Amino acid sequence: GPIGLQFVAQPELENRFTRAVGDPLDEEEHRVPNAPGLVHKYPNRALWTVTYHCGAYCRFCTRGRIVGVPEQNTLTNEQIDQTLKYVQNAPDLNEIILSGGDGLTIHPEKLNYILTELGQMKASGKLRVVRIGTRLPIHNPSAIKNAHFEALSKIKKPYIMLHINHPEELTEKSVEVIERIQESCRAELMGQTVLLRGINDDEKTLVNLFTRMAEIGVHPYYLFQNDPVPWAKHLTVPLLEGIDLWNKL
Repeated sequence: GPIGLQFVAQPELENRFTRAVGDPLDEEEHRVPNAPGLVHKYPNRALWTVTYHCGAYCRFCTRGRIVGVPEQNTLTNEQIDQTLKYVQNAPDLNEIILSGGDGLTIHPEKLNYILTELGQMKASGKLRVVRIGTRLPIHNPSAIKNAHFEALSKIKKPYIMLHINHPEELTEKSVEVIERIQESCRAELMGQTVLLRGINDDEKTLVNLFTRMAEIGVHPYYLFQNDPVPWAKHLTVPLLEGIDLWNKL
């Protein structure tokens, strides 16, 4: 079904891992040596991968070359302070995207510290936007505890990007967590969906998904073309088919 196809390995279909072609966004090239986890491709915006752990591992992940690798793990407190110092001092940098893995999977005390520091930078005017990309409220809503809501409240009006690919992922428990995020954090909730072969590559499924997301206050924002990583070719919808589907939507 649409959940199993995203997470259960299919060795007969999946190409073997190849590190040489596993970084289609050129993130390794733009990593900042003295700012652990930071990918700074654009002058005003940087991606901060605070961990390579996730609540579950998608078979189409763009970072499949590194997520879940034990030695990558999560940034230490010292590494976090190094990156925060870089962010504070980078002259044109005014937007941070917290990512991973999934940033909400790190220890709540560490998350609270990171978001408190970024929140202070936002309050001072150094940062204008803080985005948090997560799938944990969808993967495992029971993992979201009171400490997570407290940490998220350290950012004034954060953008929280929820990765949702199919209507069946919006369970009653997930919706409860999403609604509490809205109530407790005054967050702007944006949806990001990956177009996937055999999972959501039809008009009816996407209309149902986007309508349901809008109904619970999550703006359907991104519909991504799957990144060209070798382990996800069997789930990739050809670009022209995707454009045709988008026109129908």
